[in-house]
Amino acid sequence: MKQLITILILSGILFSCSKSSGEDEYYTTTVLVLDYDSELPIAGAKVYSIMCGPFCPPTDSAVTDAAGKTSFMFKMDNVQRVFYARKNNYIYQTEIPGIFYINKTDTIYLARPSFVNVTVHKTGTYLPSDSIKVQVYGDALSSTEWGDYRILHFGKADSPDKLYNLEAVYSHHPGAIPFRHQKIYFIKEIIRNGSVLSSQTDSTNIIHLGTQNFTLNY
Repeated sequence: MKQLITILILSGILFSCSKSSGEDEYYTTTVLVLDYDSELPIAGAKVYSIMCGPFCPPTDSAVTDAAGKTSFMFKMDNVQRVFYARKNNYIYQTEIPGIFYINKTDTIYLARPSFVNVTVHKTGTYLPSDSIKVQVYGDALSSTEWGDYRILHFGKADSPDKLYNLEAVYSHHPGAIPFRHQKIYFIKEIIRNGSVLSSQTDSTNIIHLGTQNFTLNY
């Protein structure tokens, strides 16, 4: 009888330890989505979980509640997960919080856009074979995280005006993550026979929640 009681007690302890261990194998991450300008919660934003970077397909998703929050539970499987959020009429941050295997809350900011209408305008005289290349940095599509310029325009230098409509976020704290800029920056290059004939820089202000018209002369 004593032996049976001992076995039952040991079985109960093992079951309890097994259950506790199983619960510890999971962690919960709560994501809070805020408006960058007002810092108020954004309801109805869709939050995606991914395993590598913003160009990888999402593995899970959920929609924020009235408090701007949603939660995910994951198994501790040695896979690092990160999140990003989307909602119509908002620009998302490029700096995505990393998730480390503890229960925690991460905050993601979405920002309402400002607009910059850029006209690429010829003022000089160029050969028919000359090309113009314009690179841009600081708009919503360029990498504000790493400071990379992207090509905005490339074509014949002796061509009619070209209009580009850019979206950007006016930064209240220039240089800070997630949104960094109060200006959009440009590099203009004239290319002749495969070589850069001339190179100039230019910039224009971002108007907070407004529209800026800017002519980029070359």
